[in-house]
Amino acid sequence: MGFWGAIGSFISGAISVVSSAVSSIGSAMAGVAGALLKVATPYLSALMTIVNVVSKILGILNPNETPEELGDKAMRSDKTPEDFDTTQEYIVHLREEVDFDKEEFDKLSDEDKLARSAIGTAISMKAINETKGFDVSLDTWTSMAKLYDKGVLNKENIHTFIDEFKDNQEDLNGYVNKEIKGAKGVEVAGALSEAYKKLEPELSTEAINDKVLSSKIGE
Repeated sequence: MGFWGAIGSFISGAISVVSSAVSSIGSAMAGVAGALLKVATPYLSALMTIVNVVSKILGILNPNETPEELGDKAMRSDKTPEDFDTTQEYIVHLREEVDFDKEEFDKLSDEDKLARSAIGTAISMKAINETKGFDVSLDTWTSMAKLYDKGVLNKENIHTFIDEFKDNQEDLNGYVNKEIKGAKGVEVAGALSEAYKKLEPELSTEAINDKVLSSKIGE
């Protein structure tokens, strides 16, 4: 079944690991990491992937850095995000002052590995918000993870898609989750159509319409 295929069976264990790491990573970061473990399943793998991609596009993470490495370092650091003015400064501290032992990491349980991935993802999410100057909600990350998982969005255009819906995140989430109908649904569908045209101008009108229809995913 593999790590991600069996993820639902050890979510609760991973949440416990995150909760026990509050003194290392701070209560705020632990709260975000725990929340994304609860909210994003079964799209957790997709969510972690797109956050990692956007982090690297924005230069927050280096090309070879991973969420699990970042999370592992955070759990072993003697400093928390609250000790720094920005999350990016905290990431630089982890990168330059805390070692990552891959052999020791590989010996960890699946719950421990997942917890570290969630913590690293939470750190990257906070840094993305600071870099962009607005907050991307966990619900919005989950909606985009659904769109990515279904092939509606890809790694190349997620970064731009965030900007397109920065002021309409609730509408986007409502549409993706099939919670918006009627005139409002038509309005959001139109906004999605315009966004997809900007993201992939080479697509035909029919292909764009297919993407808009495919964006209604639900839970």
